[in-house]
Amino acid sequence: MIYVNLDSPDATIIAAFTKWLEAKRKMFPSSISKRGPKSAAKSKITSDTMRAWTDSRMVPIATLKLLAKHHEERFSNRQLMEWVFPDIHQTADPGVVIKTSMDKLKRAKALIPAIEAQVLFDLQPDRGVDPM
Repeated sequence: MIYVNLDSPDATIIAAFTKWLEAKRKMFPSSISKRGPKSAAKSKITSDTMRAWTDSRMVPIATLKLLAKHHEERFSNRQLMEWVFPDIHQTADPGVVIKTSMDKLKRAKALIPAIEAQVLFDLQPDRGVDPM
């Protein structure tokens, strides 16, 4: 939470906020430098990207991992393979398949700010996009 003393001069408030923001950006770097369509376009989410996410079954794996964490359990890669990849679990290396899916999930999570920026940009009243 940020508290601002509105009795302070603007220059003091801006300088303090700038210092705070610089410190936070060092701790938590932004994955996008600029909001709007250009930054979102860099995300390159295409139908091929969506197909790769579906093929890697990263959403069910992430869901199972969250469920395990919530219940303080741990699922082995072999268990995840049997549940999420029943069609290939006997012929593929579970470590490789699950790691590939988790790597894709990490890359997908990194795109969330860019996707959010694009949605917010598109929903601006002057853009003429009806949110509903």
